[in-house]
Amino acid sequence: MIYTFDSRVRYSETRPDGRMSLHALMNYLQDCSTFQSEELGVGVKALHRIGRAWVLVAWQIRINRYPVFGERITIGTKATEHDRLIAQRNFFIRDKEGEFLVKANSCWTYVDRETGHAQLLTEACLSPYGQEPPLDMPMASRKIRLPKGEAAEGIRLEVTKEHLDSNEHVNNGQYIRIAENALPRTVFPLQVRAEYRRAAFLGDEMIPWLYETETGYVVALKNPAGEIFSVVEFTLD
Repeated sequence: MIYTFDSRVRYSETRPDGRMSLHALMNYLQDCSTFQSEELGVGVKALHRIGRAWVLVAWQIRINRYPVFGERITIGTKATEHDRLIAQRNFFIRDKEGEFLVKANSCWTYVDRETGHAQLLTEACLSPYGQEPPLDMPMASRKIRLPKGEAAEGIRLEVTKEHLDSNEHVNNGQYIRIAENALPRTVFPLQVRAEYRRAAFLGDEMIPWLYETETGYVVALKNPAGEIFSVVEFTLD
């Protein structure tokens, strides 16, 4: 039950130096799991019909090398472990020689679309994906603590339609994109972790708060009241 698809890095997906942007990389991973769900008959429309949705709780993405413009790559995903409320899913990107460029783990909850409440994971929602052994990678906690000390306030923004996904809230990749925009321009993180705490909707205001750490940066995305939407950690080495 490992699902893959092949692609080639497009010019529109790269940064000025020709390496794939982090946002494009995130889109490849998201698209891969979405393609698998659609082919299994449990995609977005099927879930909407029963009033359910898979919602991302946390990302851990380890980047050995960023793909470059024109490079042929294979993107893959597989369901791995789960408990009563959290299902884990691995992702990878390989080059044409089969070397891992990216390995990632993600944690998901299965929610009622009307109430937003998490539902117990059942055989019916898990069985289409099967279960595979996890990738060989160090697994981090899905919780991210805010560093002590002062944070620099970034430019606040208003959530617009371009930030939303089919669940009508900000897409998980958009939080990381907004957080990345608060970093210095030349940063290329080798690990990205994201924890999602509350959903942001159309018209919400979001303020990035940047903390510098010994290994990189942490960005907390908050509303004007100080409530946290998401915390994103960028590790540089």
